[in-house]
Amino acid sequence: MADGHIDKSDLIRGAAGSNRMLTDWQELWWLGLSDAEQRAAIAALPALELRHHAVITPAQPGDIRRSVSVGPAGEVIASWLSPADLAALSPTTMERRPANARLAYMATRPVTLRVARYTPQPTITRITGQRMEYYAKALPLPQGRTLVIGAKSNWWKDTPSETAVYDDDGSVLAEGSLGDGWNHVLTTADGHIWVGYHDEGIVAGRLDDSRLGGSGLVRFTQDLRPDWQHWDRASEPSTPPIYDCYALNVDGDTVWTCYYSDFPIARIQAGVCTSWRNDVFGAHALAVGGDRVALCGGYGPADDRLVVGTLGDRRMHVNNEYRLVLPTGQPMPSNAQVFGRGPDLHVVTDTDWYRLGLDDIRSGWRSAKLGAKRSVPGKDGCT
Repeated sequence: MADGHIDKSDLIRGAAGSNRMLTDWQELWWLGLSDAEQRAAIAALPALELRHHAVITPAQPGDIRRSVSVGPAGEVIASWLSPADLAALSPTTMERRPANARLAYMATRPVTLRVARYTPQPTITRITGQRMEYYAKALPLPQGRTLVIGAKSNWWKDTPSETAVYDDDGSVLAEGSLGDGWNHVLTTADGHIWVGYHDEGIVAGRLDDSRLGGSGLVRFTQDLRPDWQHWDRASEPSTPPIYDCYALNVDGDTVWTCYYSDFPIARIQAGVCTSWRNDVFGAHALAVGGDRVALCGGYGPADDRLVVGTLGDRRMHVNNEYRLVLPTGQPMPSNAQVFGRGPDLHVVTDTDWYRLGLDDIRSGWRSAKLGAKRSVPGKDGCT
């Protein structure tokens, strides 16, 4: 390290004991390291094992999973289609909608979406209809209801809506739109729907007031009406606008997010937004408990990086970094999906559900296998 900058070799060797490296992962990106060099730096981090929670079994033998998410009670919810129904939703077999329809295809026959809630034992709801999308995503709502969202909205008259609420026997209760370009959708125990948008959805919403998503973060009611947007917030003037919602965590009536371009850690509570400066760029999931925060992922080949810190003095102070691995010690699969709910991270692979809580890290989960840690003493409870 010279003149206050990080040397490439220092990064790649892991720089054991260097607190500077703990707060400058964005510099790793801007220094122009290759993917291999970045991966080597991350491989030098101590490994932290996920806890296996359950096996995700198909709703019906042979089904193909279309989506997965985590509900307000920490349950996994997944949507499944049979191979034949999935083929019916393929663009090559679907019927083209009117020329002015934003979403060009719909199924030529009714298909059945099986929605499984894992607690961890599955409970199955069957939803049959012709308005399913190839990328349909399901989420839980109170009283056994299910929210099913399509990937694209329809902003033209006389075309089906891409989002619907179903009761426990599959009947439609409400139809509407959540807008284009969403990154994250999470529901609450009282039935609110929080949607975080990526840059395309935000730009579209800002160019056209009739579209949703321009604020970057919107809350909807169960009947799919928006009732709060990020630009409705009461917040300090320094809170930056959202240009891309990278990470979202909904914990009861409190919402946490980390977003582009400054990547602050922001809390929305009772309509008031409070933010903390953050020097860890590109995380796609976060867990929060009290003043402790864990950020998972990042730019480049950093999907398995976990940065743990504390909130104080209007910024996040990094305490430690890890590389997430499976209980076998094998790398976390590249297609694993990571969700933050309160103080817990949920990691879902093709067949398995793993969990890791901030309390696990505080207590030194699998401490015998963590290896040498680069930590700030007294900050994150690791010894």
